[in-house]
Amino acid sequence: MRDPETANLAADPEMTDASRDSLPVDDMQRRFRRIEVPLPLAEYGHAHAVALEECVGDDCGADVEVCRIDVPRTLGRAVPRRVRSYLAGRHCAARAISALLPGFPNRREALATGAHGSPVWPPAVVGSITHSARLAAAVVAPIDRWRGLGVDCERVMTAEVADEIVSRIIPEMEAIRRTGVPPHSMTWPLFVTAVFSAKESVYKCLSPITGTFFDFDAVELENIDAGAGTVLMRLVQTLSPEVSAGMLLHVRFSVDQEHVFTAVGLPAA
Repeated sequence: MRDPETANLAADPEMTDASRDSLPVDDMQRRFRRIEVPLPLAEYGHAHAVALEECVGDDCGADVEVCRIDVPRTLGRAVPRRVRSYLAGRHCAARAISALLPGFPNRREALATGAHGSPVWPPAVVGSITHSARLAAAVVAPIDRWRGLGVDCERVMTAEVADEIVSRIIPEMEAIRRTGVPPHSMTWPLFVTAVFSAKESVYKCLSPITGTFFDFDAVELENIDAGAGTVLMRLVQTLSPEVSAGMLLHVRFSVDQEHVFTAVGLPAA
């Protein structure tokens, strides 16, 4: 599956070593306009979400100069839109942590980056970041509430894309067709997007806990209820002694005009 935060970017763990200042509030608000946190993300902890205003020409590249945060070096080779998404995700994470921990520095560089580009959360905090070309969000919570959190946002794919990738994203598709899935209330593109996003959220939730990379076939769809906004997933691979095959994960999802939002939490013992 995709890396939790540097999806669609080259994976280079090396970081820049510059010490950088935070972005002035007015510039940050202009670039990353705060929006209401989409459900179900807000139900899992302290959350922050922003819309990314359309950038044109040099204004996209200016974000890299203005935001001045430590980022994976390969972001310098990424297209400006991807860089902006990354920066917006880090901004949301810092704001969400500040809401949970009032003494936490409200600076993007205060959130360290791990070896694979994923965030290193403060002690006793668990969280997850998601970003797309048009919005970004982050959710954090005390680790005594959740062992792991995973959130994801995906733009609803076209029917052509859904047909092209379904065999990789949902290899169990042939088996589950016999159970009445997908439901008649969901279009085919929405169904594939929702399952894809749910599996991404499961990955973001479980991979940091287990230290394991796993692909889409490690998690199978048991059921999806469009009315309730739930996706039931079953783990079919053992990832660690505590996260074993057969575990059921209840993923929540919601849909707006363009996006699917998913979230899952693994409760603390």
